[in-house]
Amino acid sequence: MPRKTSSTSTTATAACSPNRARPDRSSYYDRETSTHYNYFRDYDPSTGRYVQSDPIGLRGGINTYSYATENPLLRVDPLGLVDWSGTFAGGTVGRGGTAGLYYFDLKSQCVNGKRGHVKGWALGVGFGLGIDISFTTSPANFKDHESTPNPDIFEGNFLYGQGGLSLCSKTGCGGISYTGILQLGGAYAEAGWGSSKGLDFGANIIGGRSKVTYRLVEPCCDK
Repeated sequence: MPRKTSSTSTTATAACSPNRARPDRSSYYDRETSTHYNYFRDYDPSTGRYVQSDPIGLRGGINTYSYATENPLLRVDPLGLVDWSGTFAGGTVGRGGTAGLYYFDLKSQCVNGKRGHVKGWALGVGFGLGIDISFTTSPANFKDHESTPNPDIFEGNFLYGQGGLSLCSKTGCGGISYTGILQLGGAYAEAGWGSSKGLDFGANIIGGRSKVTYRLVEPCCDK
């Protein structure tokens, strides 16, 4: 069993089954079904789309069967999912001028024999409309331009623009939110609607810095 390490320079040495060899980095061709296997989904080249719906739902776009957001010449989608997924949580204090503090916990898919895990904080100030204090937690999905998982890509400039409505009742707190822009260092979340939990009513635009406090890269088998 491979030993975990917190170094981002880990060399992946996990033993992978030879029958999982692929003709390229994006997938391997299944001759029996004439589709390309992308770990969570199968891509059908005859139709230019996936056979299964995207398991992350609408967070990857309104068309849950599309490949590379319908732009394969400029983008790639090696596993049929976004590169990093997990939780983005936090809140703001103030109305008009506002300050925000957020926490992120994300894991990457297995890419080129490596899988990453990152945790950290983002702090910023900006402008907001709505209630004086808000706190929400929601699923998050990020992309970066690295060829292999690199947790340190999340450290750097922080920019977050969102609006949402999340209320509490006897059964719990929940609602919807729209993310216009979300940047953590060199990683970006795509704009769109999503679910949220917590208390929020308003809109904010916040800028600041993000800091990685935990990083892990471990070997894995590309499937």
